[in-house]
Amino acid sequence: MDDLSSRLSYYRPSGVAPISGVIATLFIGAVVGIALSAVYAYIVFYDPFIYINALAILFFGALTGHVIAKGTHIFRIRSPFAAGLIGTVVFILAYTAHWFVYLSVIVTDSAFQPAMIIQNAFKLMRNLPLAWSVVCYIYENGVWSLRSGSNVSGYFLLVVWAAEALALFVSLIVSSVDKTRSPYSERQDKWIDQEILPQPITYIEDKDEFKRALANGDFSALTVKFIPDDDAGGETAGGSGKQEINFATVTLYSDTPDSYVTIQNVSNTIAKNKRSKQSVDTVVQYLKIPQTVAQNIKFVLKEPLIK
Repeated sequence: MDDLSSRLSYYRPSGVAPISGVIATLFIGAVVGIALSAVYAYIVFYDPFIYINALAILFFGALTGHVIAKGTHIFRIRSPFAAGLIGTVVFILAYTAHWFVYLSVIVTDSAFQPAMIIQNAFKLMRNLPLAWSVVCYIYENGVWSLRSGSNVSGYFLLVVWAAEALALFVSLIVSSVDKTRSPYSERQDKWIDQEILPQPITYIEDKDEFKRALANGDFSALTVKFIPDDDAGGETAGGSGKQEINFATVTLYSDTPDSYVTIQNVSNTIAKNKRSKQSVDTVVQYLKIPQTVAQNIKFVLKEPLIK
């Protein structure tokens, strides 16, 4: 079987990371991360629903990572490694700040006095043995409980803390590196504009055959318009009464001499009760194509789909 990966050319980040941009992004990310960590500490202490806490930690990480991603875009950081390193440092700072604020909320009699909370948090930072003694107390006795009524403590609490840290780290890092992988024109020193073309193409049934054609210089499949069935609106899945509408979307990066394309298969299943389910599968991402091909694709698919 052909080694398609070696015959197709994809965009690869240059790895450039301006020092000034890294410092600025790190500073902005740290400020936002530490601020959100204080909010999350209050949520953990006062909210009795563990599911809300789980969503909060994911939101905390994703929002902080989104801010870092914005920084990498503004300051033109084209290195996923640098973005991941920034995210890791921000994670350490934010999660540490969360713990000190959380411990401060626990030891403060009046938790709704922000000035006192901050003051006690700094006292705990300067007195690490005291902070550690509070952590040990929480570990042994717990400060929150499940429906069973008993406080969560011991090894199970350690598992919860580990899951919390992991969820924050993963959501933050994934969000942080996102924009650094987008195509960038080193010749023109700018991010290449993204354009999702309004007209979809036919669903890519055989991805290997599709890639083989591209590797051989045949780009015709990129301009075969998707035409829905006017009578049924799609295919019926195995006589089950479910309606399937499958097509592929085309995203171009072509406002510079460097042109790239991303193709995604989109599957829509509509049940009898009209409830729909959509799944998206990336066929190729940031595939380099000739500029003339990009211009032709844009010309053919410029008009939106009209049933």
